[in-house]
Amino acid sequence: MPAKKYHVTLTDEQRTALEKITRAYKSHTQRERNRARVLLLTDTAREDGGHAAAHVAIAVGVCTLTVESVRRRFVQQGLQAAVYRREQTTRKARVLDGRAEAFLIATVCSAPPRDRPAGA
Repeated sequence: MPAKKYHVTLTDEQRTALEKITRAYKSHTQRERNRARVLLLTDTAREDGGHAAAHVAIAVGVCTLTVESVRRRFVQQGLQAAVYRREQTTRKARVLDGRAEAFLIATVCSAPPRDRPAGA
């Protein structure tokens, strides 16, 4: 088995922040909680030196590739990039504003004109 390429070493502040994320069910998604657990279990500053990717994947319920990518993002880009999704920069602009969308929904949900039978 190859040696770990990316070693996660958490500071006390980072460890505290990740523990808060793992306990916050209303303010964080399951994906964010899983990523936080991965970082906590792979931390090399622990007494046992951190667990292997296969063990962490089984404990958290994710793929080993997920464990590796979370570790890589943490080492290369930091805690925020490892836990949270990045902002979508290439998203298309909305075609309809709120008023136009409400008009469209009202038109579709209204009764058909008198000269047209329903369902035709």
